[in-house]
Amino acid sequence: MSDLIQTANIEIPQVMLASWQNTVDLIAKLAKIPASLIMRLQQRSLEVFVSSQSPGNPYRPGALEQLDSGLYCEAVINDQAELLVADALHDPLWCNNPDIKLGMISYCGLPLNWPNGQPFGTICILDSKRNPYDTAKRQLLSCFRQAVEANLATLYQKAELEDANNHLEQRVHQRTAELEQLNQRLSREIDIRLAAERLVDYQQHFDADTGLPNRKQLKKKFSELTGGSAPADALAVLNLNLANLKKVNDSFGHQAGDQLIHQLAARLSKQLPDSAFLAYFGAGEFAILDQGHSDTIVEQSAELANHLCQLFKTPVPAGEHSVTPSVAIGIAGYPHDGTEIDELLRKASTARSFSGSPLPGDYQFFSGEMQSRLTARLQIESQLTHALEHNQFQLHYQPLVDSGNGQVVGAEALLRWHNPQLGQVAPDRFIPIAEQSGQIIEIGLFVLRAAISQAAHWCREREFCIALNLSPVQFRDPDLAGQIHRLLTTYRLPPHCLEVEITEGVLLQDEAQALQTLDALTRLGVRISLDDFGTGYSSLSYLQKFPFDTVKIDRSFVAGLSNSTRNQELVRAIIAMAHKLNLKVVAEGIETAEQAAFISREQCDLSQGYFHGRPVPAETLQGLLSERLEASVE
Repeated sequence: MSDLIQTANIEIPQVMLASWQNTVDLIAKLAKIPASLIMRLQQRSLEVFVSSQSPGNPYRPGALEQLDSGLYCEAVINDQAELLVADALHDPLWCNNPDIKLGMISYCGLPLNWPNGQPFGTICILDSKRNPYDTAKRQLLSCFRQAVEANLATLYQKAELEDANNHLEQRVHQRTAELEQLNQRLSREIDIRLAAERLVDYQQHFDADTGLPNRKQLKKKFSELTGGSAPADALAVLNLNLANLKKVNDSFGHQAGDQLIHQLAARLSKQLPDSAFLAYFGAGEFAILDQGHSDTIVEQSAELANHLCQLFKTPVPAGEHSVTPSVAIGIAGYPHDGTEIDELLRKASTARSFSGSPLPGDYQFFSGEMQSRLTARLQIESQLTHALEHNQFQLHYQPLVDSGNGQVVGAEALLRWHNPQLGQVAPDRFIPIAEQSGQIIEIGLFVLRAAISQAAHWCREREFCIALNLSPVQFRDPDLAGQIHRLLTTYRLPPHCLEVEITEGVLLQDEAQALQTLDALTRLGVRISLDDFGTGYSSLSYLQKFPFDTVKIDRSFVAGLSNSTRNQELVRAIIAMAHKLNLKVVAEGIETAEQAAFISREQCDLSQGYFHGRPVPAETLQGLLSERLEASVE
């Protein structure tokens, strides 16, 4: 059946085109060349299918070049091999190439093929000057060629399945399942690519404001000091964190915060000894690598830390204000505390967190007492890297109950992680680590997809709403609303059956960006819930500023209902106020019949807690829903 597939008729979906656009842009950036292209073979011509958005690129998407005109890419397709032309002007085989008129005189390209061997086109890079394209650039091109051909394989398999469905009606259910798996795999590959590209882009960024080296350069310096012909006898790694940067940003604006960082960087650069190497990691975090001798390095690093503490006691200009930096310092030593820079940076950061309140004059050396806590964190980091790949994550669902009639009308999706080595890992242990490493983006996409898919199944049987929490890191993604829209469309879930929960911490980071995202979700028809209501600083003002549909009363108020008149009045007030604002109210932490009765009497819309049911896997909740449905029918 493969011979029947007409690859020329296979369309490349927009989401994949966007991914390829990111690919050629990234190649052009990393290779530092003006043009990176994906070309597609047509019947009598070659089409510029995707072109990098880079300075000096003369190629525009959709442009056609006739075959048999001496094109580089035509030779690559015909020979099915890499072509490298370092300088066409001095190459008798290529001195009349049409691309020379566009200013492109060097070329490196690889063939792109469908799985059945039919040519799709090429992936190539061109430069306006002589360029021999070293091994690193050629390997980069080869790597992305494999990624593009993997996408082509997925589309080809999808086309095969669709062709089979048209001819074999009796296998429609089996083929539909396979098609869904391929669609999920395609979405997964796109998610991984997006996360990887963002991470690569971040790693390539240098701090232009301070002019200081970044983490990558610090690692390079460490390798030079420890791996040369005359390795250092001892090194101290100091981790410094500006704890009051956020307060400065919130009080005086980000421009004042940037000025504060710039002033500190200038002071440190002037005051550090010649033996020290200074780097800036962003977000108010500095690192210092100080070289010394094993018998004096402890005293030397303590003296340096004391000197810096005195330096930080002097106020620093920040906009129109003067700010005293609030800095804590952690210190780890090479080789006593470790022989790898990542390990030493972690231990220095751990020591800083053990130093207590970040006040000027406060520094701490890493010690063995901290090792067990650090080891536990490292185990989580190590195992978390492959948790998605090994299918260790699972969603559990806790029922949301109508307080009036006791019916289950929805559920909150809660992430659970069971690791073969660590056992059941609590979310409050692994989610902060995932947020710091950037893995929360990929994990969050898994949660969205799994919850929406399951909700779509339940909604085909009954009116049902699924609620889930969004991480602050995930919420900052500008494409969050777009991702949710695509998933709702894929699984055919009505938008009002999805409710996303956010905490006050999400809103504190960037109110303008938060409002933009919430408005986009509201336009989709997705419901918005404010979680942990009543525990923050400005919850009432948030109800005025943001388009919430629901508030969730924090469990700390519900827990005291039995013995606290004040808690009862507070809960009554929250319910009444929310209803006046046309908001639904959910009471969390219902654990007793007495609490459930109180909530019902006060006409709270929904309740949630162990009294109604603990978080359980989807199949367990499905059984509960089926039992209640049968009971209601009887």
